[in-house]
Amino acid sequence: MVKNRPAGESNRVHLNFLDGMRGLAALYIMLYHCYQFYHEIALHYRWDVIQKGLSYLLFLCPYGYFAVTVFLVLSGYSLMIPVARDPQGSMAVGNYFLRRAWRILPPYYAALILWTLFLAPIFHPGMVLASTARWARLCPQVDRWALLSHLFLIHNFSPHWSHQIDAPMWSVATEWQIYFFLPFFILPLWHRFGAPKTISAAMALGFLPCLLLHRDIPEGFWMLGVFALGVAGAIVNWSPVDRWALRCRTWRWPTIVGVLGIAMGVLFAFWPPTQAGILVFHAPLRLPDIVVALFATSFIVCCVQAPQAMRWPLRFLQSPPVRLLGDFSYSLYLIHYPILNELAHALRVHHVAPVLSCLALFGVGAPIALLAAYLFYWVVERPTLHYRRRLATSVQNRTSTSSAT
Repeated sequence: MVKNRPAGESNRVHLNFLDGMRGLAALYIMLYHCYQFYHEIALHYRWDVIQKGLSYLLFLCPYGYFAVTVFLVLSGYSLMIPVARDPQGSMAVGNYFLRRAWRILPPYYAALILWTLFLAPIFHPGMVLASTARWARLCPQVDRWALLSHLFLIHNFSPHWSHQIDAPMWSVATEWQIYFFLPFFILPLWHRFGAPKTISAAMALGFLPCLLLHRDIPEGFWMLGVFALGVAGAIVNWSPVDRWALRCRTWRWPTIVGVLGIAMGVLFAFWPPTQAGILVFHAPLRLPDIVVALFATSFIVCCVQAPQAMRWPLRFLQSPPVRLLGDFSYSLYLIHYPILNELAHALRVHHVAPVLSCLALFGVGAPIALLAAYLFYWVVERPTLHYRRRLATSVQNRTSTSSAT
């Protein structure tokens, strides 16, 4: 389940099941967008028995938004592991930002260039093109301010910017901004006040713009608290000195996971998705997202603390197909939406019936998006990952040499 990293990253471990979780989360987000496009097409037709049957069959797809929450938990957990394993809880800040930049930015900018040059009609806030002109997509245009905001990863500050070019990219900007809070906000608070107060402070700071402005601006910034929950999970699993973590390791984590899973199901039953397929919750603190984050964090902690109790989920998450999906999950996240959007636009322009549109989106669009993402992974993401590892090894070797001198 756990394997050590190569030399030069000796304080890092790699949990194979986390790759599986990333892969399934990315796949779930793609299916979520397939459902959104299908539902948007179906709204223009009179609902019949077959359409209602399809909606019941796809009843889990509208909850795909919460996969982004899981991504943030995974990110916080993974980034905190090497820090939590260090008895001093220290971090090489320069190396941290270098590694994050090489992991996130090259595929992001490659996808941004790809869609800006080839598939860049103006996307209005919303999930589909507003224009119904048959050949509108052959005359690509990009709002220059939206493009600049994407270049500087601040497009989540405006709903108009965030949904141009490639709508899921809003979370890349959010995650990139949250990265800065780990060394300069979360770690100092953890060293001084402990993990529980750090989580509370991150939650309060993340939700502060929502409470003051009554808007999610910058979009997704409230996920700082979700990220902090992932950080806390890593502390529980890996910190050798944190007293709170040592107490938490005595808890019955399988029971906690079961209780949170039931709570999540009940919560979704009372807060169903809207007709547009987008979950809207009027609670100011986005209670469902917090419950999902608590469940994801507890699930990860339980997989490490009690692997025997989680052997069937672990076996599935560590299976070769799921791990392969995890390898190119970031590419899938970046690539799938414009492909599905182009297909949905064509289906709307040609007035394809909802049932056939559903089959086209799930049966044709989704496989094409998977293949395109895998190709993008081999051409762009994989080479940058190899270069990042060589760079990290070189930096570590230089540091070891200077220390020895």
